[in-house]
Amino acid sequence: MSDDDASDAISDRITRIPLPLPLAELRSVNCYAIASTSGTTLIDPGWASPETRDALSRGLSQIGTSIDEVSQILVTHSHWDHYSAAFAMSTRRDIPLAVGSGERHSIAAWVELDGAFPNQVTLLERAGDPIRAREMYERPIAEFEQGIAYGDPTRYLDGGEGIDCGGVCLDVIATPGHTRGHLAFEDADGRFLFSGDHILPRITPSIAYERAPDRLALQSYLSSLRLIADRPRTTLLPAHGAPGGSSGDRALELIDHHRRRLATVAELVDDGCRTGLDIARGMRWTRREQTLDQLADDQQWTAVLEAVAHAEVLVDEGRLRRENDRSIDRYLPAAS
Repeated sequence: MSDDDASDAISDRITRIPLPLPLAELRSVNCYAIASTSGTTLIDPGWASPETRDALSRGLSQIGTSIDEVSQILVTHSHWDHYSAAFAMSTRRDIPLAVGSGERHSIAAWVELDGAFPNQVTLLERAGDPIRAREMYERPIAEFEQGIAYGDPTRYLDGGEGIDCGGVCLDVIATPGHTRGHLAFEDADGRFLFSGDHILPRITPSIAYERAPDRLALQSYLSSLRLIADRPRTTLLPAHGAPGGSSGDRALELIDHHRRRLATVAELVDDGCRTGLDIARGMRWTRREQTLDQLADDQQWTAVLEAVAHAEVLVDEGRLRRENDRSIDRYLPAAS
């Protein structure tokens, strides 16, 4: 299976169609098309843009179908690179659209709140990082995010449902963490897992971009990884990166990665780091083992909030305790 811009066949019914993204850090998102005589099901059809529409049309044409024959759209989560084109297609063409019920929070927050990441401003302030909080407060919504229609789907899914895709049946699995309502879809034959951003082959998904953040998002994410790790092994069909490999094995790798991160955070707090910013400065980031200040700007604020998320898991487990001093959260060893 390739990792380029060309569509490729996953099976006789399933095709991966890479779609372009207007993001510096991500070049494309994998849309999966499930073809049948009763219509085509799309999973994660990308960012609403003319470029996406053209790429999707070309990809569908290669398998002998078209956007006109799309019968339903499933989306793993409501981030724009997965949901915005789906919402546009659904409203314009009256195509049924389904997403996880936990996404209600963030979908509502896009409508009700101003700014690029309004809730992250307060979170950064509480992490002892007023400079990045101010930058976040002043940050405008990106030009390519403006003017895109966004709203509720046709249907919300809770997990546990079965979706008929015209001969291919999908089991809906609730995998909260990356977002509150993240879903994965597994074919009923147990061969493939459409993992969205829950499990990616080369990177660890961030939990910092949620529009309406959950304090224990990382705890939810780890529980969702264990859920996949405990299931029979399937072939991983991620939203970014090349398909292939075992979903369960990759879940175990990610669990181990976070286990090591949690141990590092506990050690840093034992050594005197108190705020989320302190902890983030003491950690190393990316495969290049960079310091916080060596990261790109967008990576810096997400790193601070990732450090906080790990500390919050340790608080929830009783391994650390949290005190709030003048609106700043400070973490201390549980026994101190």
